[in-house]
Amino acid sequence: MRNDVLIIGAGPSGLFAAAELARHGVAARLIERDTRPHREARATAIQPGTLEILDSVGLLPPFLDAAEHVRSARLYGPGMAELGAMSHEGIDCRCKFQCSLPQYETQRILEAHLASLGGVVERGVTATTIEVEADGVLVELVHADGKAETVRPGRSARTVSRARSRAPPTGTGVPSGRSAWVVPRMR
Repeated sequence: MRNDVLIIGAGPSGLFAAAELARHGVAARLIERDTRPHREARATAIQPGTLEILDSVGLLPPFLDAAEHVRSARLYGPGMAELGAMSHEGIDCRCKFQCSLPQYETQRILEAHLASLGGVVERGVTATTIEVEADGVLVELVHADGKAETVRPGRSARTVSRARSRAPPTGTGVPSGRSAWVVPRMR
């Protein structure tokens, strides 16, 4: 099967991107270096604007069910002196709260959604090299069993970088300390 898009990293952004591409009929391959989902809290709040995006694609209900709804918060310092406060009341969003849940729950919901669209996360696959060429990119992947693979997603692809931690890929066009998502050029 030809994949026009290679998404590196199955965090919330990668999972959401893969699901949206699948929903619109674009073949995407989603790889993740880790062999199993993590169980760390990491990012624990989904902002009201993001909740509106989730609602626009029919994904809001599972997040509302799984999360605590935070309508306001106060920050206290030494001696219980209030340092600051925030409230979502009066904002121009349908959801006037944050959804608070651990990132692994967010990823669980998004991965289930991706699976319902026929998508899958390929775990234990690391992008080790990304080479930008005139007509696209060449990506070297290494699987957990040591098998190496070279892929060339969609011939008219380009890269979009974002900050990542731990063992970033290397190659022409990839800034040091960054990894890349490969996305198609829309005509």
